[in-house]
Amino acid sequence: MMTKTSPRVLASYFHTPGAASQHLFHTVLRAGHVRSAPDDAVERQSYPGHDLLLCVAGTGFVRCNDRVLPVSAGQLAWIDCQRPHAHWAAPAEPWELYWIRIDGKQTRLFAKSLAVGDMPIFKFRDGAAAATAFRRILALLNERPVAIDAALHAAVAGLIALLFEARLLDSP
Repeated sequence: MMTKTSPRVLASYFHTPGAASQHLFHTVLRAGHVRSAPDDAVERQSYPGHDLLLCVAGTGFVRCNDRVLPVSAGQLAWIDCQRPHAHWAAPAEPWELYWIRIDGKQTRLFAKSLAVGDMPIFKFRDGAAAATAFRRILALLNERPVAIDAALHAAVAGLIALLFEARLLDSP
């Protein structure tokens, strides 16, 4: 990870799902809310899981599959972290992000179904529902309910439903 100026981290959570949960569910490994600095950048060759970055303000860029794509407010970038990737804030208007790192067999299947490899950017008609889904995930990680893995799975499934809807609205 390469960061020149520290971003303003508004929330950051780690989670270690149980073995059964890893087999059954979408698992959330990390999540957070950040206001990036103008020179904030992350670049990796490989990392476990998939990062979903919801831009709630400003702009930034992602590099995946050897393509650089802009991401603006109300858009989500899905990054397969097991491949070389990068993301960074636009210096003139740094982004504010909600983000989650998810993994699991189901996650990989949904990434394929959503054609994330070819089209990693999702555009929502109304990004408010996606922001609400991310806030729900952050709240669960903060509150840590007894059945956290099942609750996180349900919240991620709701977010993925929104991604399917966005993909359908984006198709010709």
